[in-house]
Amino acid sequence: MSTSDRRNRGRVPKMLRVSTDLGDRQFNAHTYNISVGGAFIQTGQLIFPKGSVVPLEFKVPAECEGSIIAVGEVVRLVRKTGYHGNIPGFALRWVKIHIKGHPEVMDPLIVRYFGALEGLPLEDAYKMSRNAAQVVADAGKAEEEEEDQTAKWQRIRNQALKKRQAEQATEEKAVHGIQIPDTISKATDALHLVQIGLPLNVPVTYRIQSVSHVGELKMISSKEVYIASKSGSLPKPGTRLRVPIRIPMGGSELRATLLCTVEETSPVKSGGAPLFRASVFNLEEEGSPGVLEAYLTHEARMLLKKDA
Repeated sequence: MSTSDRRNRGRVPKMLRVSTDLGDRQFNAHTYNISVGGAFIQTGQLIFPKGSVVPLEFKVPAECEGSIIAVGEVVRLVRKTGYHGNIPGFALRWVKIHIKGHPEVMDPLIVRYFGALEGLPLEDAYKMSRNAAQVVADAGKAEEEEEDQTAKWQRIRNQALKKRQAEQATEEKAVHGIQIPDTISKATDALHLVQIGLPLNVPVTYRIQSVSHVGELKMISSKEVYIASKSGSLPKPGTRLRVPIRIPMGGSELRATLLCTVEETSPVKSGGAPLFRASVFNLEEEGSPGVLEAYLTHEARMLLKKDA
């Protein structure tokens, strides 16, 4: 490899503004090419002799809040005739790079200017600053990882706790069965009782697909029903069924049909039959809309009057 090849290895064309204070005046120029080993400064002012040491300050964006001063030894002078296609200037070999500013901000800028960090003759103070910043970053990363691990174990613990609570609730239902809520003591009036659950205890024939099953409607509200099955079996959760309710209307009879989905079942007998709870997702009424609510409200008034 020739001397020229070694000198230019890694050099990339890049124009960066540089300056240095000459006491009574300021020297301003720009780089023609640059690398971690040195740079060629394009200028017609060949005022620095070969072998002299020149401190060049690079222009740094104000938001970086730092500075870059590269100290270089002049190794070659180029007049109008000669190297670099008649471009005048001088070549520098970096002796020391002085950096002020936070490494997190300045490191990317150094790489953008010089091409890399490795191989640059950085001053010891900035190296120590970089090492300290790395220690802080590593400590912060370790703390974040520790927090992530703590959060992970907390999440696993909460999931296990919820699973155990669900298992306990299932075990309790297996022992005690579905508990029909006491709504009479909570109701403020008949309409409220219909909303939260009206105890009925009336015979009902519900249908699952095309099969009819006999049961007893224990409680009904606008959202759900409790039915004691007298067919000897319980529908599985998720099963859809139709629950027709007969509504006496003078000397005739109307019918309202609740479309329901089984939510939970209990093999424990309630009044001699296993019980299931189903949510109501639709209502089909014969005659005027609201006839079922009117009928249930009437029954609720009678029940509250009797209970009083």
